[in-house]
Amino acid sequence: MPQDLLPPRVFLAGVDAHQRIEDVLREVGPQWREDLTHWGPWQEADPISGIPGLCFAAAKPVASPVVVVPRCASSLDLLSRATAVLPPWGSVLAVHQSAGRGQLRRRWWSQAGNILAAVRWPQPPAAVEPLLPLMIGLSLAGAFRELGVALAIKWPNDLVWQGRKVGGVLVEERSDCLAAGIGINLVQAPDASMLRDPWAYPATSLAALGRYFRPLTLWQDLVNRAQNWYMKDLCEQTSSDLVALLHTFLAGWREQVRVLPTGQSPFTGVLSGIAPDGALRITTASGVATLSSGSYTLFPTTD
Repeated sequence: MPQDLLPPRVFLAGVDAHQRIEDVLREVGPQWREDLTHWGPWQEADPISGIPGLCFAAAKPVASPVVVVPRCASSLDLLSRATAVLPPWGSVLAVHQSAGRGQLRRRWWSQAGNILAAVRWPQPPAAVEPLLPLMIGLSLAGAFRELGVALAIKWPNDLVWQGRKVGGVLVEERSDCLAAGIGINLVQAPDASMLRDPWAYPATSLAALGRYFRPLTLWQDLVNRAQNWYMKDLCEQTSSDLVALLHTFLAGWREQVRVLPTGQSPFTGVLSGIAPDGALRITTASGVATLSSGSYTLFPTTD
């Protein structure tokens, strides 16, 4: 018999059969241990469909279910296996992730203590569907600004702070499930040698900015705030109003940028905004160019 949708609780799932909750807390590291202890007490619960292993449920209620797993290959892949029991805004949050991915399926650098998550996103209104990846980024950036962290969006899928990458978003759709993979550097960021220099913004972490958050506590707060932003402030917008709002969050807007279109030669211009179909507009000496796939940087580069 199919399992019902998960209730709005935090679950700790995918636990090895021989482990107790005390064993898990001992293994996850001090930051996660403090967070999981805060959400306790934990009681053994029925296993979650699609996620093998023991499951524990926390006592405290939340707005949408969050499934925490000690380890997985990819939170996006795990969410796709658990869609039968996860409602919209339900999510999977991994302590350790071994095979995450980012834009163009590049390997997503993962570090325990950072947010390595996937959330089931509702289908957007048809009028603004082309802007969905940017709307997700905008929802998260808006949520962070409510928490006092002034993040911006770097097209097409990054979250940045003053020219440094803090996180990223990857949207995938499988079997009628729209999922957003979200990575946020809470405690550590990848070294510059691991990035796509010179096209990637250098990375930083929120800890390096003097902002410290517990991963699970921050994640459930972000999902709640992002949901409010998305449902109340974004889905009711026309595409033109939404584009205007995106511009106020867009990193590099009206600045000189160096652009690398996918499969084409680099060029320079002024970042002039977002088109209604989600493409990036760059004003050059010969007119306005649109970028549907590729990247840009504000930093000096060499060919």
